[in-house]
Amino acid sequence: MALWLFMLLLPGVCQSSPSAELPDVGLTDGRAVIPLSGNWKFKPGRLPASIEEIAADDIANWNDIRVPANWYLAGYDISGEAWYAKKFTLPAVYAGKYVSLKFGGVDYMTEAWLNGRYLGAHEGYFQPFNLYITDGLAYGKENLLLVKVFSPLEPLVQDWSLHKQYIKGIFGHHDTRPGGAWSDRGQEMNTGGIWAPVDLEIHEAAAIESVKVTPVLNLAAKSAVANVQMGMLLQQKTALPVKITVKLSPYNFPSAQNYRLEKSLSLSQGYNSLTVPLTVNNPKLWWPWDQGDPNLYQAEVKVIADGKVLDSKTISFGFRSVQFDKAENEWRINGRRLFLRGTNYIATQWLSEMSPERFAQDIALMKSAKRTRASPAGWVCRSPAS
Repeated sequence: MALWLFMLLLPGVCQSSPSAELPDVGLTDGRAVIPLSGNWKFKPGRLPASIEEIAADDIANWNDIRVPANWYLAGYDISGEAWYAKKFTLPAVYAGKYVSLKFGGVDYMTEAWLNGRYLGAHEGYFQPFNLYITDGLAYGKENLLLVKVFSPLEPLVQDWSLHKQYIKGIFGHHDTRPGGAWSDRGQEMNTGGIWAPVDLEIHEAAAIESVKVTPVLNLAAKSAVANVQMGMLLQQKTALPVKITVKLSPYNFPSAQNYRLEKSLSLSQGYNSLTVPLTVNNPKLWWPWDQGDPNLYQAEVKVIADGKVLDSKTISFGFRSVQFDKAENEWRINGRRLFLRGTNYIATQWLSEMSPERFAQDIALMKSAKRTRASPAGWVCRSPAS
């Protein structure tokens, strides 16, 4: 069942900063996160030059912009191509570690270069993505990061609005957009830009790329299985023997329940995947707001080698079962009938202006209207820290 079904119930002008001296924050459980958000340099329009020529340009005289922000909210009513630049110095203490550049969200196409070295590209309007930059970094010296963002207009007549080429959802076409849905003004006030935080992630040779938990309930036996799926990246060439530990514990309710599993394996260079099942007896179930408590557990995953934690990641999840009974033509949550009272939901045209407080206000309004379902258009869940 798609997550949108119960989304409602889930938990200008800047001062110029030529270069940022980044802090030594230390590694906690094998990982450090250093924000690159803040003051950047910005130049709208196509630059008819090579990357070497752009890097040699007088970037200090580019416009100032704060990241994260959709460029329209920063005062730029533009579409198409725009360039971002950020200078930073990474402490030499991190030499020998592995570093990735994480974008929380860029609308729409992204290409990036570090010190003239091409890092990679991404297409999409809200998915987070990582670029690995270890080989191009200078430690203890100034680095120059260049990012090209391309958020174009669809060509009128031939593509707009029935044959669109870009997958931008309501940020490219919707009846509540500033210029409307069907007229030639339907693409006004472009949503392009680096709208979510940018971070440097510093880690050891083995890094946890993803953790996903798929719960399977056995209501009759009052038990459940949490299938914990992990994706891990090993950046060294030689295989690495590791121990994986998975711990399940209550997240938002008091309980003595704790479950732990250990598994030894050898990681090979590149991407490694692993799924481990943990059985939970008498689990506290997750319920919609009008039927019970939204009980959540958390899964903590660690990768350990020679007694040292190389990386860790913690996510929250709930035990629930969602089914549609075709014979009775009704939805069921955890075996109990659920009457759906739904609405569409567009938080804003410009995601960078949303905050946890604004999301909470919208959810409170939907609950006061007795809604039990929301279909979010372009919705994305950001981490509490962002």
